Amino acid sequence: MGIARRERAGAAAERSAVELVQDRTAQMQFVERSPWISTIHAEFYIGVDGISMPLILLTTFTTLLIVIASWQNVAKRWRNTWRPF
Repeated sequence: MGIARRERAGAAAERSAVELVQDRTAQMQFVERSPWISTIHAEFYIGVDGISMPLILLTTFTTLLIVIASWQNVAKRWRNTWRPF
């Protein structure tokens, strides 16, 4: 039940992010930038461009469907699921 609630919250966040996207620009949006390794002047820099937003939405809904479809199988065979770890 907790996973479904988190997935719904994630979907709601994606919907609100889609509403904030400016689709008339080719500039990066939702940009996050912070220093990472200062000795070599490396930094963490991530953003979303026009083609990334539909792919992020597709990944969100695909992940939701996969979690729902595999939930019963994981509950029955949890040892096989966690064996690689």
